[in-house]
Amino acid sequence: MSVSVQWRFYASFTIDHTKVSADQTDFPVPLVWSGNVATSNMPSDPLIYGTQRAAKLTGADIRFTSDSFGVTELPFELVQFSQTTSETTARCEIHIKLSAVSSSTDTVFYMWWGNPYANAYATTDTYGRNAVWSSSYISVWHMNESAGSTMTDSSGNVDATYQAALPSRQTTGPMKSSQRFSYVANSWAFLNSAPKWGFNGGTENMTTTAVLMRNTSNAYQGVFCKCDSNSSSDFGNLQWEHYNSVQPSATRECQYWRGLLGGAWADNGVYPTQVTSSSTFDHISFVYDHVNGIYYTNATAYTGYTDSGNLPDNTYDSCVIGNWNGNPGSDQLRADVDELRVCNTARSSTWITTEYNALISPQTFVNEGVVKASSIRSEEHTSELQS
Repeated sequence: MSVSVQWRFYASFTIDHTKVSADQTDFPVPLVWSGNVATSNMPSDPLIYGTQRAAKLTGADIRFTSDSFGVTELPFELVQFSQTTSETTARCEIHIKLSAVSSSTDTVFYMWWGNPYANAYATTDTYGRNAVWSSSYISVWHMNESAGSTMTDSSGNVDATYQAALPSRQTTGPMKSSQRFSYVANSWAFLNSAPKWGFNGGTENMTTTAVLMRNTSNAYQGVFCKCDSNSSSDFGNLQWEHYNSVQPSATRECQYWRGLLGGAWADNGVYPTQVTSSSTFDHISFVYDHVNGIYYTNATAYTGYTDSGNLPDNTYDSCVIGNWNGNPGSDQLRADVDELRVCNTARSSTWITTEYNALISPQTFVNEGVVKASSIRSEEHTSELQS
């Protein structure tokens, strides 16, 4: 690789291995600047406009590497980079994919900035946005929209469209940005004629994850729903489902939440004790290996049911985010959502625990190092980050 000038500044980041439940591969790690050191895990220096250590205004010169010489680059997504003259009003959210994260020793990686000639990576570049979510992710929504009608899918697969009212963007949540879904007509998103995402033949695996804080405890609040037609009767709560007539049925493809987000989860009349909160953000997941369905709330597991097979995923299947039955009414989601992810693999319990630690408390998962001026000037150790 070659560059026109050196990157002038860098900082190291250390992942606390005690927060990693088992060794993980291709793991996305979040960095956040919230305006407050206590709830952040990265330095504010690149975000302070007009200072010597500031990055380019849009963060276009930011890069990440796994080595201190700045040679081995890492894919990353710059979700938000709001540079201001005060660290209290500056904001940043970045997700970096690390090829390996150890549970026995701390993992260290590096952030570089300070090259006025560097350009931002395109979303499809080797180290661009899509590459962060290239391993098993089929949709990733960060819930960071402040205007417009589109909910951007960071995996590059398919964006969602809000029906009428954009859920208001909040400064709450672990990433300090979330969408507030509430009882407002058409305040939900829809993927009509959603693409075929690979669930075919009844033997596929999947994982859905959301980070949310519920506002009220009304029943049938749809978080993420994909179903086998456009009928209002075919949607369900945080699910990927295919069924014939009775819900839930033995042929559905994934989870069915029946009841309250603030109360019990139910499946076939079995009621776990796990609940969501109205005061703090929860990490909730459902893992399905086409035999077992396992619920997780904040990394605590509950095996909800066993199922021997599914119906195929079709290209015409509808998908709804933030509504249970596709109609503006009492079934709309009433929660602040910070992250929503769908994978075509059955994540392990150790992955779920590690992701919970990373997303709910990023400031304890990753520790930032001191910002330093780059002194790597020798020919054999030149920081050659692609511009």
